[in-house]
Amino acid sequence: MTEYRYRFVPPSEAGRIVFDVRNDGRLDHELVLIVLPEGVASIDEQLRSKKRRVVPTVAELAPRRPGQRGTFAVDLTPGRYAMVCFVQDPDGSQHATKGMNADFRIGG
Repeated sequence: MTEYRYRFVPPSEAGRIVFDVRNDGRLDHELVLIVLPEGVASIDEQLRSKKRRVVPTVAELAPRRPGQRGTFAVDLTPGRYAMVCFVQDPDGSQHATKGMNADFRIGG
């Protein structure tokens, strides 16, 4: 994690996925992993729209300070997922709306 983005290699196969997360930024950041059902717009589009869909959270890594790490494992089935940081900046904006969100797809 760094300012307003996730740097990662998206997993491609279903099964147990281990997320080893490090905050390389200067601000606190978090990682919320959600499911994006088929037919739902990308997470970036949803964050910028007034029409948002409620989607299930799969896992959440609480905010990490700069330099801190965190690890969690989840069993992912084929489908669409997104990572989002909902930490709020002093200006009142969430990191997610500043670009700290990313979609990826797990194959079958």
